[in-house]
Amino acid sequence: MRANTHKARLLDYLKQFGSITTLEAFRDLGNTRLAATVFHLRKELKENGETIDVRYKDVPTRFKNLDGKTKTTQVAEYFIIDYKPFDPLKELDDIINLTFGHNA
Repeated sequence: MRANTHKARLLDYLKQFGSITTLEAFRDLGNTRLAATVFHLRKELKENGETIDVRYKDVPTRFKNLDGKTKTTQVAEYFIIDYKPFDPLKELDDIINLTFGHNA
């Protein structure tokens, strides 16, 4: 990956801060198309056993409900996770070790 691209800056940001929202990407990285950058970066990370996942969180808006409470909206928050493909032999080995307390 070339240095100082949207993908490289996003990867550095995720490793440093753990997660990012669209607002943070725009403000801190100058990236106005975070979802597109994530889409392209996911392809490269998968080769290294990592992936970018998304969770949604509620954030307050400047609007109010009729009862005076602040309205919220959901925003996407992206984060890196280690991708470990399922290995049945490794899983079986882990179960044996937990059950018998030693390496079989």
